[in-house]
Amino acid sequence: MNVTGRAFVLAVGVCAPRIAAPPLAAQAPQAPAVPAPAAQALPALELSLDDALRRALECNLDLAIDAANVEAQRARALGSWGAFDPTYSLRAAVQDREQEAPSSLTGATVLEEDTQSFEGSLGLPLTSGGRFDLTFTTDNQKTNSQFSLAEVSTTDTVRLAYTQPLLRGAWRGYATSQQRLAELELLQARERREKLRADVELSVRQAYWDLVGAREQESVRRLAVDLAQEQVQQNQRRLEVGVGTEVDVLQARTTLAQREEQLLSLQTTVANAEDALRALVLGRAHAEPWEQTLSVWKQPLVPTTSLFDPAALEIPAAGPVLAAALSGRSELAEQRLRIEAAEVNLARTVSELRPSLDAGLSASAFGFDGDPGEAFEKTIGFDFPTLEASLTLSGPLRNRTALGNQRASRAELRAALLAYDKAELTVLTEVRSAVRELAHQAEAVAAAEKSVALAQRQLEAEQARYAQGLSTTFQLLEFQQQLATAMGSRTVALTALSRAQAQLLRARGA
Repeated sequence: MNVTGRAFVLAVGVCAPRIAAPPLAAQAPQAPAVPAPAAQALPALELSLDDALRRALECNLDLAIDAANVEAQRARALGSWGAFDPTYSLRAAVQDREQEAPSSLTGATVLEEDTQSFEGSLGLPLTSGGRFDLTFTTDNQKTNSQFSLAEVSTTDTVRLAYTQPLLRGAWRGYATSQQRLAELELLQARERREKLRADVELSVRQAYWDLVGAREQESVRRLAVDLAQEQVQQNQRRLEVGVGTEVDVLQARTTLAQREEQLLSLQTTVANAEDALRALVLGRAHAEPWEQTLSVWKQPLVPTTSLFDPAALEIPAAGPVLAAALSGRSELAEQRLRIEAAEVNLARTVSELRPSLDAGLSASAFGFDGDPGEAFEKTIGFDFPTLEASLTLSGPLRNRTALGNQRASRAELRAALLAYDKAELTVLTEVRSAVRELAHQAEAVAAAEKSVALAQRQLEAEQARYAQGLSTTFQLLEFQQQLATAMGSRTVALTALSRAQAQLLRARGA
């Protein structure tokens, strides 16, 4: 349908803030009545297919909701790396203790101790699965024990230790597996967003072509009404000059009424098609007043892109389309990410099935003195060091939990691989169906064009016979109806061809 010549004006930005109409001013008490001006028609919204797609991608609420979900998943993926943040612990305590001496070696009949202690530790988890721990403790003690070297003494201890798993939970693959799973979830969310984007684009294209087709059908119905109206006037003139009959006029009027009813029915179809497209391309701000929303929805939608031109159609082979779909469809990309996530989970369960064998290295120093400063210097200077290396082996005797998790992970990986094969078959089916449908609709359009041409020639021939008195009003109206039906069928075929082209783009993953 060529609508470029129609005079419609609109200056509305995509998702622009809407300005509500100002409230009506209150009437003065003694103001004379003034006739209300005629309601002005709302400006129409001219919308090309590209404009509709752009508006949908910027304003569609489903995409906005999904974008918020993707952002939440992104925040969780970044936050999962907090498992490797350094940790600290600080503890201060005061203890006042009295104890009856259990033996003479206690150094006092009633042992009295006043202790002030402080402990601080710093831990650093590593992506290798290992961990550094630095600990410092200090105890300042006052005692009445005669065996104590000093009445007031300070004991400091510093310890640096490193622990590295060698079997269970060892190395980067296991230590960062949760972070990798979170990243894969984020990538899957993005692929789901791309799939939703493609579905929205397909819905917009189909809704747009439905509206274009409905408006084309409306034009055909208007043409049929005009032809019937012209026939009524012609039969009325023939009756007035005495060469026609009242039956001819009644037949023409009956046909006109029927076609007007069909036109009214189709106008409802056009309004429904406009609403379907509005729901996809017109956004709504949060808490926007409904009066403001409805004022935008009352604007007529005028599509400016014509139905797909069959002359520019090229039927692609299924092979290249399938190759493009296998590499471009977001559903397949998401399924590949699920396979990778299943492999990561399987690797975790394999590691958890092993016993724990942890290697440990530590260095510590001890300082004791009546002077707190001297005790600290002895400790920091490692005057009395202790070095230790260790291997610790531990684990359950049967480990049925890990064994069950491993078997479940293998089954989940196998299910993910089978799901990917099924998704590929689904894509293959969609591609072949889309190519076949496009070819079929191209043939349907060609057949409809022939039908319109033949119906036009039949009507012209019948009009010539009617002018010579060789035909009846009933026959002429029948040929008019055949032409209108043929034109409507052509519009339906062109609409279906445009929808088939949109479906092919979706199947290709373009």
